[in-house]
Amino acid sequence: MKSNNLSIQPSINRCVVSAVVVPSLFLIALATTSSVALCGPDWDEGAHGDAGSTASTAQVITTAGTVNTVRGSLTANLLGGDYQDMYVIYVASPTSFSVSTLTADGGSATFNPMLYAFRVEGFGDTAHAFAMLGNNIAMAGVVGARLGPIANDNSGVRLTEAGYYAIAISGFSSRPTNAFGESLFGSNIFGAGNLVGPADGLNNLGLAGWDSDGQTGEYLLHLSGITGVPAPGAIALLGLAGLISRRRR
Repeated sequence: MKSNNLSIQPSINRCVVSAVVVPSLFLIALATTSSVALCGPDWDEGAHGDAGSTASTAQVITTAGTVNTVRGSLTANLLGGDYQDMYVIYVASPTSFSVSTLTADGGSATFNPMLYAFRVEGFGDTAHAFAMLGNNIAMAGVVGARLGPIANDNSGVRLTEAGYYAIAISGFSSRPTNAFGESLFGSNIFGAGNLVGPADGLNNLGLAGWDSDGQTGEYLLHLSGITGVPAPGAIALLGLAGLISRRRR
């Protein structure tokens, strides 16, 4: 597969951590969960440690309300690098769900990005992510990736229910794989304008790893229809239960 060598200029918006009043139960749970932190509508990965590449190591975005942006970076080094970032979020408005690196939307990336959405079950070490949606190039002639609630590849995948999900970003051409080493998304994800569901013929949609390292750089995700998740203790009680409606034509 040939890289498109796409890039866009990063925005300079920064996350500002502010004090808020929260229940004491939340503070106790927060103190025991290193990957969860409280921040304003603009989330900065670097302020809370690294966002991992699996459901159990994903950075849980905990805020009191709407999350507008997520800023982070993917890096390469001799020790292996950080080639994918995953975040657990709450989709409050499925019809307006959007994750974008497009400058027109208020996002950016200094590399050719790929975006993914996953259904999530469980929490913490017992969390599992299941492939839903993926995109590489939002549309022909436009640099950047964008996720929406409905796949356009005839897979019939729709994000229709409010709930807990995970979003992930990688660089071209890094795709998630299942326990059998199969790519969870087919090569059609590389086509301009293709917002795709999982690859045909898979019996296992669970995320187990990634097929390659991919490009690296800084990114700013612009979000819509998304809020922070409740206190970790509440999540453990409720379970992470985003729903997917998958129809085959």
